[in-house]
Amino acid sequence: MHDEFAQLLIEGLPETASSLTDFEIRSDDDEVTLLHKIYRRKLQLFLANSEEYHANRILKVLPQDYSYELGLVVSRLGKHKEVLKIYLHSLHDMHLAELYCESLFTSM
Repeated sequence: MHDEFAQLLIEGLPETASSLTDFEIRSDDDEVTLLHKIYRRKLQLFLANSEEYHANRILKVLPQDYSYELGLVVSRLGKHKEVLKIYLHSLHDMHLAELYCESLFTSM
């Protein structure tokens, strides 16, 4: 059921806004952008918090340009070096990479 929910969120994402990287909702967002931000945020929260989805199944349906979500799923597979590559090279977010390392350190 968790896999299906994630897939529904992914399928609900409008393709026209796939390059969006800022998920802060603004009053001047058009309908497509607003819908995209809502679905992406819900997907991110779900992937970060659910322990019941199958990461390999989600990787098959997740668009490769959704780097943040890709990092969450790859993390679930325990591929920590690959997650850091995504955060540093795809997202160019050193802070996110540091937070990820801190979370790994505290969970050990």
